[in-house]
Amino acid sequence: MFWNRNHFIRFHQIILIGIFSILIGSSEPFRKLSPDENQSRLKSCGNFKLPQHSQDANGVIITKEPYELNNVVTFTACTIQQAFATATAISSRHILTSSHVFIDGRRKWRWTGQSVQCSAGSADLDVPSEVLKSIDRLPLTRATIFDVCDPTNKDFKYGTDISRSLMLAETNGTFNDYFCLASEVTSVHKDELLDSYGLAWNKGTYELYHRKLKFVGYGQAPHSMFTEGYISKDEFASALVKEKDGKNMLLGIGSANNQKSVRFDGHFFKIVDFKDTICSLAGICDPKTTTTTTTTTTTPIPTTPTSTNSVITIPMNNPPTTTTSQPPSTPSTSSDTGKRELPAFVLVLIIVMVFV
Repeated sequence: MFWNRNHFIRFHQIILIGIFSILIGSSEPFRKLSPDENQSRLKSCGNFKLPQHSQDANGVIITKEPYELNNVVTFTACTIQQAFATATAISSRHILTSSHVFIDGRRKWRWTGQSVQCSAGSADLDVPSEVLKSIDRLPLTRATIFDVCDPTNKDFKYGTDISRSLMLAETNGTFNDYFCLASEVTSVHKDELLDSYGLAWNKGTYELYHRKLKFVGYGQAPHSMFTEGYISKDEFASALVKEKDGKNMLLGIGSANNQKSVRFDGHFFKIVDFKDTICSLAGICDPKTTTTTTTTTTTPIPTTPTSTNSVITIPMNNPPTTTTSQPPSTPSTSSDTGKRELPAFVLVLIIVMVFV
């Protein structure tokens, strides 16, 4: 079967449409913190005072209080879709928030109405660039939803509510203050009182609340930690905080709370479980660790020959050798332009079109 000119023209059109779909639909990479920026973040994170107005889980509205938290806990939203969520700063340009602002309960993108789909080989879900444009309150330039896909196929993980999942996002703005991320050594004891800061609806107004919540424990489900229950309306991605060594540490980000009565515990995503992914994507990493090892060798000591010509060896300890263990990946510098190369198959198709 031979193709005529019309067949070739139509073939070229299909290829061009595919290329433009790839370019337009793909998201740009995060602008990682450079190693110097991350080192500066480690020194300055958490160095601010937080209001402590509430004494229990009932909470106190603190929206109008003039304090640094206005720059640390805010909210992001697609106001047309009435989708709001708390946004917590973790660097000068990165926040943690909820997928609620992008995805509805039917697993569809709010802005386009298209079904959300996973990509094989990844547990995380990148938000398409076209969908990012829907945010008109604290605009976002990049966003990734954590651990909602089965990396072995293109399906969602069983039992996962992708409309209430933890999301890392990047903004165009600059935060003056931001939280430190909790690490494995940030211990929390049962019944310990923790501070929660999150936005929820109150008589038609989106208000910022402070609550004192009693820590209940860690859940059997992955990445879960729980506090005592509390009443709130449409609260997404509230911050769970503990002060340690004079710094405010971010322990968890809430999934969702819409309780009219205290029936269930408060559910939060455990931040320490995501710190490696956050480091890889955004360059927000733990301090570099240095380990010291001591090696022992045996050194032959020459002796005066005897009748049997034997040589005696005495073990001696060499001075300690210091080695520095580097993290598995080095964050790229902030000068990264964020450009992606075209896939190889796209370049081949372009060459085909040129010579046909």
